[in-house]
Amino acid sequence: MKAALYMRCSTDKQDESIPGQRTILKRYCREKGYEIIEEFVDEGFSGTTFTRPAFGRLIQKVQTKQHAFSKIVILNESRFGRSPDTKEFFYYEHILIKGGAPIEYAQSDSNMPGIAGDIQRLVNYDQSGGFIKQLSNDVIRGSVIATSKGYSAGGIPPFGYARMLCDENGNELNVLEPGQTKAIKSQKVKLVPGDPRDVALVNRIFRLYAEGGKGYKEICHTLNDEGIPSPKGGLWGVDTVRSILINRKYISELSYGGSKFSKKVKEKTVCREAHEGIVPLTLFEKAQSQRSSRSFSKCSGMRTDYLLSGKITCMSCGYKFLGRKVNNGHGKQYHYYYDSGHQKFNKCNPLNIPKKTEGNIPGIEDFVISQISKMLDSEKYVERFKTYLKDALIRIERESSSAYPVLKKKLKGIDDEIAKIQDALIFTDTKSRSLADRLLQKEAEREELLKEINKLEGVRNQPSQVLAMVNEYARVLKNVGDILKNRAPGEQKTAIGYFLDRVEVLREEGVARCYFYDTPRPKEVDYILPGQSKNGVSQGGAGGRNRTDIGLPLRDFESRASTCFTTPASY
Repeated sequence: MKAALYMRCSTDKQDESIPGQRTILKRYCREKGYEIIEEFVDEGFSGTTFTRPAFGRLIQKVQTKQHAFSKIVILNESRFGRSPDTKEFFYYEHILIKGGAPIEYAQSDSNMPGIAGDIQRLVNYDQSGGFIKQLSNDVIRGSVIATSKGYSAGGIPPFGYARMLCDENGNELNVLEPGQTKAIKSQKVKLVPGDPRDVALVNRIFRLYAEGGKGYKEICHTLNDEGIPSPKGGLWGVDTVRSILINRKYISELSYGGSKFSKKVKEKTVCREAHEGIVPLTLFEKAQSQRSSRSFSKCSGMRTDYLLSGKITCMSCGYKFLGRKVNNGHGKQYHYYYDSGHQKFNKCNPLNIPKKTEGNIPGIEDFVISQISKMLDSEKYVERFKTYLKDALIRIERESSSAYPVLKKKLKGIDDEIAKIQDALIFTDTKSRSLADRLLQKEAEREELLKEINKLEGVRNQPSQVLAMVNEYARVLKNVGDILKNRAPGEQKTAIGYFLDRVEVLREEGVARCYFYDTPRPKEVDYILPGQSKNGVSQGGAGGRNRTDIGLPLRDFESRASTCFTTPASY
């Protein structure tokens, strides 16, 4: 019989390493008379997930019938996986069995035929998954205890600190180099001040921010211009500077867990005098006060004044246009959108589109707002919008109401079938494998059906508010003009999003094509790019022309109506 070997280990420090597994599996196959024709090895991959490269190749080969082996030999169930969900084990077993390559374990008592072997494998799979759960709990408990006593729970030390190895009584032994770990379980690690130059640089960053009035970007530019390498040896970035300025380890505070940072460890453990701080408390608190005062207004929900950010795409290189402002050296600022494909990746020719109108050159934001204002000037547009939205929302509600009982009836039928199969597995010992296959299939069908039902319940369980919502959106439409002129950038961008789907920059045609939602027909409007010839195209309004023959599919507008039904907006 021809066989394939599957081997897995998480690290090269495990007792059951790949060479050790291979030796045992070869001896087992020799005793059984199996001919080994192929090996699949996942070294350095956790067993908690089945998304592993070699395992994926194995499954693909078996599913596509491109294998010559009729058995897969694995050391034991834990080498197959350690998933906390036992159904995953049987799911992949089912695929391998169906493809003609069942699993056989070299060191397990679950190779028995029939239901007895299935039950034993179920127990072994559950124990494999339970090992990970217990290990996770042990790690969490150890981290909580270490943090509460002022010792590091692991990870890379903050910039400016080093790791000091201590014995079980807390006596300092030696500083650990990057990549080194403690050799004895009872040993501990605590943070100590590192290179004095790094400590001085950390304090300089705090002073530049808290006392020098510099922001994240300005600090990055200062350090990069001076040729000072970042903690990773490259250029300084905003995230690196921010992570330093908010890190409370610099004032000798250690913490672990908390619902904000961990789903598993809800309760936060804090040790306030864990080690020697390297930033004065007054300087640290001043920096935090500056961060609060510089934060953007919550009402706007925006961190940019560029209303079309994320909407404009260059169709030549596929990259987005990003907002930027520059000073001309005489106190005047220019705001424009630039092609990131050229600026960041050198994939395209440079192109800048003005944000606001300057002299005879229309700004693209002013152009878009003017087009929306034209659409709203007509009462017919509001009435068309109300009619279309009302029909769309009523249709969504009706479809959900009619589909829901059908799916519920189908779910009950599947539940009845599952119950019968489970009874057969318990009280009979014939055709157990085929029954197990059917059970897995029905459970998979049930899971997909529940997903569909949950989607419909989001619409069905809430009371019908179609007319109220339509009137609310009509009121919003009448106020859009005021919103686009006088409200915060976040509200302005949200309002624009209800009318503008996207902007595509077509360099060869010399236009930025704006795709607007309209009823009953969508439409396109072309904004003539600065410095481009009109190519015989007459401009409409602020440098554009209407194209109503081609536009957004109505289903795109309907999808927005569906979103409106479940999450109504308000102004």
